[in-house]
Amino acid sequence: MEEVRRLLVQQRLKSLRKVMNAERERKKQLRCLKFHHQFHFFLVCERQRLHRSEKLAKAEREYNELKAESEQATKTFESIVRLMNEEIGRFQEQKTLDMGIAFHEFVKGQARLANDITGAWRSLLPKLEACSAA
Repeated sequence: MEEVRRLLVQQRLKSLRKVMNAERERKKQLRCLKFHHQFHFFLVCERQRLHRSEKLAKAEREYNELKAESEQATKTFESIVRLMNEEIGRFQEQKTLDMGIAFHEFVKGQARLANDITGAWRSLLPKLEACSAA
């Protein structure tokens, strides 16, 4: 029983580590998206100032590269969110099972206690009848 509980705890810790790693990756992706938006604004401003086509072409290439990275970051972010939702759902199911096991053990203990109390009263009853008859 202890081995099962230890394995359940290890499994939960592994799941939580996955969730934490996914959260770190999500924050990284959000920083990338923020940079993308800032850079896009910068490019819009720069287009107004750039007169030479060479600089404009270079800036557009960089923008397109960043846009592709941003789209990849968005896909990764969505994948992380999906994974986190799956892990949270699995964790909740496991927690429900754990609570069911704990409740079952509690009920069995209460039943044993009730049986012990009943046995004590049964053994005491003949003694009380003997005392009242005397």
